[in-house]
Amino acid sequence: MTKLFDSEQEAKQKIALGTSILLTVSDANNEDEKICLSHTKDGFFAVQNNCSHAGADLHKGFINEQNEIVCPLHSYCFNLKTGNSTRGNAPSLKTYRLEWKNDEVTNQKVLFIDV
Repeated sequence: MTKLFDSEQEAKQKIALGTSILLTVSDANNEDEKICLSHTKDGFFAVQNNCSHAGADLHKGFINEQNEIVCPLHSYCFNLKTGNSTRGNAPSLKTYRLEWKNDEVTNQKVLFIDV
């Protein structure tokens, strides 16, 4: 697992509610994966950054009220929790498991991603 943020406060400062950012994280084979990390009313979610329909950068899209990322190119929608396409006929997105762990030294919740 790879540490993303040292505290919940840091995560919320770097990713405003209702927005997404682009992360590049190395996987187990040391290959870079581009990930769309989103902050919604339901928490933080991570999916592949490229739209499975036409390859657009999903972090440039927006998050709707249904907790979906909306592709900026053709408005395809994907459930951020499951990666499933909810509008448009596109393959599901790869999702990444996020986990908050308590740091015993700082007593802060630290955010990790499993790539």
